[in-house]
Amino acid sequence: MEKDADPATRFCSLRFHVTWPSGTSPDLRITLRTLQCATPRVVTRQLMERLKIDMTSHIRLLHGGGELRASAPAKWATMSFVNAVMSPDAIPLTIGNASSHALVASTVVRMEPSSQPKVDSHHGGLTLRIRDDGAPLANGCSGVVFEGSVDDGAKSRKVAVKKFFMLLSPRLYSLTSAAQVQQWVEQEVLPEVNMLAALSHPNIIRLRCVGLDVVCGAKVPAYIAMDLCSSGTLEHWIKNNKICDYLLVEFLCDLIEAMLYLHSDKNLVHRDIKPDNIFVHENERRERPYLVLGDIGLAKHLNRSVSLVSAQGAAAYRAPEACTDAAKCSKASDMFSMALVAVELATKKCVHTTCGGDQADVALLTTAAKSKIRSALEFADDSWLTPAAADLMLGNCTIRNPKRRSGFDAIVDLCPRHERTARKLQLEKEAERESALAGAVQVTVLRAELAEKQVEEMNLRADELRSAVREADKRADAADQRASAAEKRANDAQLQAEMLLQHSTSPVQRTKSPKPPSPARIQAEAEARVQALVTCASSRLMLYVSKRYSSLSLWSSVSPVTIALCIVSQWTRTPVTHAITVLALDSNPVGGCNSLYSAHSTVCNCNTCNQNVVACSTGRIPTEIGNLTTLTELRLQYNQLTG
Repeated sequence: MEKDADPATRFCSLRFHVTWPSGTSPDLRITLRTLQCATPRVVTRQLMERLKIDMTSHIRLLHGGGELRASAPAKWATMSFVNAVMSPDAIPLTIGNASSHALVASTVVRMEPSSQPKVDSHHGGLTLRIRDDGAPLANGCSGVVFEGSVDDGAKSRKVAVKKFFMLLSPRLYSLTSAAQVQQWVEQEVLPEVNMLAALSHPNIIRLRCVGLDVVCGAKVPAYIAMDLCSSGTLEHWIKNNKICDYLLVEFLCDLIEAMLYLHSDKNLVHRDIKPDNIFVHENERRERPYLVLGDIGLAKHLNRSVSLVSAQGAAAYRAPEACTDAAKCSKASDMFSMALVAVELATKKCVHTTCGGDQADVALLTTAAKSKIRSALEFADDSWLTPAAADLMLGNCTIRNPKRRSGFDAIVDLCPRHERTARKLQLEKEAERESALAGAVQVTVLRAELAEKQVEEMNLRADELRSAVREADKRADAADQRASAAEKRANDAQLQAEMLLQHSTSPVQRTKSPKPPSPARIQAEAEARVQALVTCASSRLMLYVSKRYSSLSLWSSVSPVTIALCIVSQWTRTPVTHAITVLALDSNPVGGCNSLYSAHSTVCNCNTCNQNVVACSTGRIPTEIGNLTTLTELRLQYNQLTG
């Protein structure tokens, strides 16, 4: 808190929540010390300096659901916090917004004796004081530079204030009306001001404010206030031999950083690089003096030399193509000029003055400068500059073709410890890792797709197998149903046969038929029995024969069908030939014999069987069968053997 008793001079601490455009930077919370009576325009300017951003940035101050007006006083002491919203769009300085722009001083005080009244510095605005009562700091072809100061109530800093000749004496330059003055300012002054306001780098001179003045009835920007580097120029330090090996390396790094910022970040061409435009600045917060590049882009925008010294000094550091045509100035021209400055910085000799345009002498002097810098780098382990980068930079002053000169990006690429190069290498490594990861992910995806295809194929095969199993189950069910039906039919046939057999062999029937039946009745009964036994006769009779006679070696050469046929003949009291026809053994798969009659003729003398029915004369029929003279005995024997 200041000791001044006036409440208007009291300071307060403001807390800000800074919100950047989406995706650019994370939000910040900072505290700013300012006057209680400061206008929002002054506070906005203090925020720009605190955040080290362009002076043309657009910042909106919000509090209590509303936006604070730029020129209206605000009660900062009653505000707990203020939202500062950063807009991606810049606000360039124009004649129309000059009265409200954060870059413009609200009050301009010229320190001429008794010419201006005393101005209160704590009125809440920005005050520009110009000490034009004494000798100027420098003179140029477009203006004069005086020492001054910029005061925002919380902090005061020394500045170099430039006054344009055409605005000091407009009638000498045929500017007689307000419109002509405004037109000249818009064409020559405002482009330079907006370009300088867009620069924010420690090795680039910075614009602090612009002062307004009334010229021919038009209120226009007439004063440009920039940082004042009180330690002199690089030319002065070189002539007075103030540069040691340590500062030689550090100064080269400063120049490379400044030009890299102009060329790569801002895409600007300086066009007037020389030791007299490079200033040495000493700051309490930095351990060493550092270089600040001045007069940024004036030759380009004003189309004239605005050096603070004579134009002959600039010719010694001008590129060959720029000497013949100023429109050919490019980034390569800046590189040529900076290489000449670097050689002079190392050898303490001006290339133009020493060599006089002799390329052989230029090459020798450049080689000596390279050797000097290499020697200095041996004892500068903490510097990011490498000998290869220094050699590449100095070698550009020997290349007359601008297309063959290297850029500052290429120089920095040879310095692995440089922040930009390290970040680039880190990004490349991350890109390689991402590429490898993407490749691994792609391989994993391909493997997953292949696995999915294999799973689909397995699912299809499983579906096919399930379909086959279902079909097999259906066929098995159908077979079971057919077997059940066949078994049922066999059981029904067996029951029917047993009923018929029981009916034919009952005692009541024998007692009621004492006399033998007639041949026709025997034939009919035999056919009925045969028809009843058709279903089971073949299989069960074969089973009977197999169980009964399979172990007899006597019958090893006799077919079971033959034996079964003889038994049927005995049982039904029918000839063998008739049994063959009735049983349809010619087509029966159980019988399997298409010439059964001939087989009987050779094996068991079926003719005799047909005649006698009782036994075969060959004796090949076993006695158990041959002696079965009645159907009752045959049935009893059959039931006993078959269970």
